[in-house]
Amino acid sequence: MAHTPRAGPLSPMPCGAPFERYAVLRRAAGIGERSIKTEADSHRWFWRFLEGRGFAGDELAVGKDDFQAYAQHVLQRQDLQANSKLTLIGTLRPFYKEAVRQEWILLNPMDDIQNPRKIRLPPRVLTVPQVKQLLEQPDLATAIGLRDRAILELFYSCALRRDELLSLRKENFSEGYRRLRFRGKGNKDAVLPVGKAAAHFTAFYTERLRPLLNRHGYPQLFLSALRFAPLSRETLTANLGAYGRKAEIKLPVTPHVFRYSIATHLAEENVDIRLIQAFLRHDDLDTTARYIRHSFQKLQDVHRATHPRETGRSAD
Repeated sequence: MAHTPRAGPLSPMPCGAPFERYAVLRRAAGIGERSIKTEADSHRWFWRFLEGRGFAGDELAVGKDDFQAYAQHVLQRQDLQANSKLTLIGTLRPFYKEAVRQEWILLNPMDDIQNPRKIRLPPRVLTVPQVKQLLEQPDLATAIGLRDRAILELFYSCALRRDELLSLRKENFSEGYRRLRFRGKGNKDAVLPVGKAAAHFTAFYTERLRPLLNRHGYPQLFLSALRFAPLSRETLTANLGAYGRKAEIKLPVTPHVFRYSIATHLAEENVDIRLIQAFLRHDDLDTTARYIRHSFQKLQDVHRATHPRETGRSAD
């Protein structure tokens, strides 16, 4: 889910009681806190707009006219990207669908509201040499460097999402750190193989270094060497970006870039797309196809440039 854009401070008014009841239902359904926070932020944007119109009520008192005015307001804003507009409008929709299902309201006031069209940007993919260069950036003479080398290796070996990596524990690994079992997105269990290099650095960090960092008995595998607490999402993101810049990689290095990259690299090795789908843990094969579109485009470009029937050369 996309991040909610920020064009000024959000209204300090918290979401009301109906949204809080909804959030409880979302958590029970296995929806992650990050997604719930994005929905809550979108509600706050909506309420800030409603406050300007003199609206007084709760989430369940909003009518179609209010949504139509809000949608028009969002679509006309020049400071927001198309996908940000989609987020601000689209992430309100699940709440009202659930409100109808729970019989908090009779009709969904968003039924006639159209979402902006999502723009799919081409995937940002690292080449194999770039991945190798990136993996060599952490300083293995330091505890932080060894921890971060294990993190980078796991991202590339297992195509983990950021929150999945941060929630890992020692007991998630078995068979000499070559097997990883964990609960991933959508509260679904996953079992993945771990590559030799990733297993080596993870085992060294876990057995030798983590006991020195774990002064407060945290269960999470990856800990901060400064706070002796679980590594935060912000710190992890900043570290990945710093290593990318150090490796002179132009595109921002994120966990999702690793997922796109390993999917592309597997496709280039002629791995069946359904195996890639299982590896990435996608429910929909179309999602996997989007991940490897870059690989297909590369093949298509080579085909057009070299195939005899494309270049006009004879094919005897």
